[in-house]
Amino acid sequence: MIQLRSLATRAGWVVLLGALIAHGAHAADADRGKAVFEKCAACHSLEPGKDDDGPSLASIFGRKAGSLEDFRYSRAMRQSNFTWDEGSLSAFIIDPQGFLPGNRMPFDGITDPIERGDLIAYLKVATKVPSSTQLTPPHVNWAAAKGFLVQVSAEQHVATTKGTPRFTRNAEGRS
Repeated sequence: MIQLRSLATRAGWVVLLGALIAHGAHAADADRGKAVFEKCAACHSLEPGKDDDGPSLASIFGRKAGSLEDFRYSRAMRQSNFTWDEGSLSAFIIDPQGFLPGNRMPFDGITDPIERGDLIAYLKVATKVPSSTQLTPPHVNWAAAKGFLVQVSAEQHVATTKGTPRFTRNAEGRS
């Protein structure tokens, strides 16, 4: 009897594990997400600075909600205190009014987890602003033998010192 119970327990775990794997087996697909985005494209642009009925979604990941200065957000969105990431975006897309009551987004939501995952995968790719339009932090390299910083970013050399390498004094005042 004990062996039968143990076998039944093992079989139950195998079935449960199989169900969990099958549920999670769907890898989000950005190409399918592009088709799902058509539901959003009526109001949202992916182009930086181009707001429609909804704000531009360019660079949405990591941006504080309600923070674009050139878009007129609802009071609820302006006063919200969260940053857009996969979790917050997914929760918002399921039910915008339920997630943030008082926001102005007139959308019923996307409750299908596969569609939502595909959409988020697409947005992660499509909303990334090309690096040529983003500010690039200066790249520096310690020249340990000499004790000074050397700017190694070619763009910065041209922009700030007209092609001449720029040297910065170290803490001891040596260059």
